[in-house]
Amino acid sequence: MNYNPYYYKIEREVSKWIAEISEPENNIKQKAQGIQDKLNSIYPEKYHQIMTEAVKGMVKAVILGIDYIPNPPIIRTSLQRRDKMAYREISYHKRMAMIEGAYTGMGGIVLGLMDFPLLLSIKMKMLYELSAIYGYDTFSVRERVYMLLIFHLAFSPQKSKKVILSRLENWDEYKKTIPEDMSNLDWQNFQREYRDYIDFAKLLQILPIVGAPIGAYVNNKLLGSLGTTAINSFHLRYMKYF
Repeated sequence: MNYNPYYYKIEREVSKWIAEISEPENNIKQKAQGIQDKLNSIYPEKYHQIMTEAVKGMVKAVILGIDYIPNPPIIRTSLQRRDKMAYREISYHKRMAMIEGAYTGMGGIVLGLMDFPLLLSIKMKMLYELSAIYGYDTFSVRERVYMLLIFHLAFSPQKSKKVILSRLENWDEYKKTIPEDMSNLDWQNFQREYRDYIDFAKLLQILPIVGAPIGAYVNNKLLGSLGTTAINSFHLRYMKYF
């Protein structure tokens, strides 16, 4: 690729994003983890079971190529054009997530439990679409692992982000270590960190009256965070060609 101002803009954005990820965990986040540990003891066991099984099912579905029908990768177009398509895709899935969050938020804890697997599905569908937009073949097991790394990076504590980011930065080497058979993937740490990331917001969503607007707001923010992480992660791969 020939160097141009748009690539310079992308490089600055990615550098800023990496700097934010690399910041040490502050006292506020450490205290929040203590609150999170207490929250985990409040939730009914059924809640934990549903969340655990939902994440486990999502990971297996992605790795084994079930439940998600990927689009063919888009080729022969500019990065700027890909970004425009990506932002439209993110906006669409944010709207879907807001509608889903508002609906399940109206039903208290019963519908609130449904929100978790539904929201997972929306997030992963968006990642499949974004991968195709940036020209990657999601029929490949290793590309699906890349999507899971993006997902994990978006919803993990600071200490884990550095490890995941390193894998993305060195993807060409890291992907060589990924086995073709991923059916026995260890998903427990993955699901625990994701659950802890969103638990507090989702607790507010099951409250009467305020559950619907909170559900819409939280889901919008979660999809936005995932979208930002995905775009920067794909830009990171593109930068070696600038």
